[in-house]
Amino acid sequence: MSQSDRKPFFIASRSELTDELISLAVGDKELVIVKHEGEVSVFSGLCLHEEALLADGFLENGFITCGKHLWRYSLENGELDKQPGVGIKKLTTWFEGDDLYLDLNELDAMD
Repeated sequence: MSQSDRKPFFIASRSELTDELISLAVGDKELVIVKHEGEVSVFSGLCLHEEALLADGFLENGFITCGKHLWRYSLENGELDKQPGVGIKKLTTWFEGDDLYLDLNELDAMD
Protein backbone atom coordinates (compact mmCIF):
# COMPACT_ATOMS: atom_id res chain seq x y z
CA MET A 1 0.00 0.00 0.00
CA SER A 2 1.41 3.37 -0.94
CA GLN A 3 1.45 6.36 1.36
CA SER A 4 -1.30 7.95 -0.71
CA ASP A 5 -3.59 4.98 0.11
CA ARG A 6 -3.24 5.54 3.84
CA LYS A 7 -6.17 6.62 5.96
CA PRO A 8 -4.31 8.62 8.64
CA PHE A 9 -5.67 8.51 12.17
CA PHE A 10 -4.27 10.91 14.77
CA ILE A 11 -3.16 9.13 17.95
CA ALA A 12 -1.37 11.69 20.13
CA SER A 13 1.02 14.60 20.18
CA ARG A 14 4.64 13.87 20.98
CA SER A 15 4.31 15.88 24.23
CA GLU A 16 1.51 13.54 25.42
CA LEU A 17 3.67 10.43 25.12
CA THR A 18 5.40 9.26 28.28
CA ASP A 19 7.56 6.29 29.18
CA GLU A 20 4.45 4.61 30.62
CA LEU A 21 2.28 2.19 28.64
CA ILE A 22 -0.72 4.08 27.29
CA SER A 23 -4.04 2.39 26.55
CA LEU A 24 -6.00 3.58 23.51
CA ALA A 25 -9.34 2.30 22.24
CA VAL A 26 -10.13 2.95 18.58
CA GLY A 27 -13.59 1.67 17.80
CA ASP A 28 -13.65 -1.92 19.06
CA LYS A 29 -9.85 -2.27 18.93
CA GLU A 30 -7.66 -1.98 22.03
CA LEU A 31 -4.15 -0.64 21.44
CA VAL A 32 -1.14 0.06 23.59
CA ILE A 33 1.27 2.91 22.90
CA VAL A 34 4.84 2.35 24.00
CA LYS A 35 7.60 4.95 24.23
CA HIS A 36 10.89 3.27 25.05
CA GLU A 37 14.35 4.80 24.70
CA GLY A 38 12.92 7.55 22.50
CA GLU A 39 11.19 5.16 20.09
CA VAL A 40 7.39 5.09 19.85
CA SER A 41 5.47 1.95 18.86
CA VAL A 42 1.81 0.97 18.80
CA PHE A 43 0.66 -2.63 19.26
CA SER A 44 -2.63 -4.44 19.54
CA GLY A 45 -3.43 -3.94 23.20
CA LEU A 46 -4.74 -7.29 24.42
CA CYS A 47 -2.63 -10.15 25.70
CA LEU A 48 -3.13 -13.37 23.78
CA HIS A 49 -3.72 -15.12 27.11
CA GLU A 50 -7.15 -14.18 28.51
CA GLU A 51 -7.13 -10.80 26.69
CA ALA A 52 -5.82 -8.72 29.58
CA LEU A 53 -5.03 -5.09 28.75
CA LEU A 54 -1.31 -4.83 28.04
CA ALA A 55 -1.33 -1.20 29.18
CA ASP A 56 -1.93 -2.56 32.69
CA GLY A 57 1.42 -4.36 32.46
CA PHE A 58 4.94 -2.99 32.39
CA LEU A 59 8.09 -2.60 30.27
CA GLU A 60 11.11 -4.69 31.11
CA ASN A 61 14.25 -5.62 29.18
CA GLY A 62 12.83 -4.82 25.75
CA PHE A 63 9.46 -6.48 26.37
CA ILE A 64 5.91 -5.47 27.17
CA THR A 65 4.98 -7.75 30.06
CA CYS A 66 1.33 -8.51 30.71
CA GLY A 67 0.45 -7.64 34.29
CA LYS A 68 -1.98 -10.54 34.66
CA HIS A 69 0.12 -13.63 33.90
CA LEU A 70 3.49 -12.14 32.85
CA TRP A 71 3.43 -13.09 29.17
CA ARG A 72 6.15 -11.06 27.42
CA TYR A 73 6.01 -9.46 23.96
CA SER A 74 9.04 -8.08 22.11
CA LEU A 75 9.14 -4.33 21.52
CA GLU A 76 10.93 -5.07 18.26
CA ASN A 77 8.15 -7.04 16.56
CA GLY A 78 5.44 -7.98 19.06
CA GLU A 79 6.45 -11.66 19.15
CA LEU A 80 5.79 -13.66 22.28
CA ASP A 81 9.01 -14.37 24.19
CA LYS A 82 10.46 -17.75 23.17
CA GLN A 83 7.67 -18.38 20.64
CA PRO A 84 8.77 -16.93 17.27
CA GLY A 85 5.93 -16.27 14.88
CA VAL A 86 3.33 -15.89 17.64
CA GLY A 87 2.50 -12.47 18.99
CA ILE A 88 0.58 -9.24 18.91
CA LYS A 89 0.35 -6.93 15.91
CA LYS A 90 2.80 -4.04 15.70
CA LEU A 91 1.13 -1.27 13.73
CA THR A 92 2.81 1.07 11.29
CA THR A 93 2.98 4.58 12.74
CA TRP A 94 4.56 7.84 11.68
CA PHE A 95 5.01 11.40 12.88
CA GLU A 96 3.91 14.45 10.97
CA GLY A 97 5.55 17.25 12.88
CA ASP A 98 4.74 16.46 16.51
CA ASP A 99 1.62 14.41 15.74
CA LEU A 100 1.65 10.59 15.78
CA TYR A 101 -0.57 8.77 13.26
CA LEU A 102 -1.49 5.24 12.30
CA ASP A 103 -3.19 3.90 9.19
CA LEU A 104 -6.88 3.07 9.75
CA ASN A 105 -6.72 0.57 6.85
CA GLU A 106 -4.14 -1.45 8.78
CA LEU A 107 -6.14 -1.17 11.98
CA ASP A 108 -9.35 -2.29 10.24
CA ALA A 109 -7.51 -5.36 8.87
CA MET A 110 -6.63 -6.56 12.39
CA ASP A 111 -8.48 -9.62 13.64
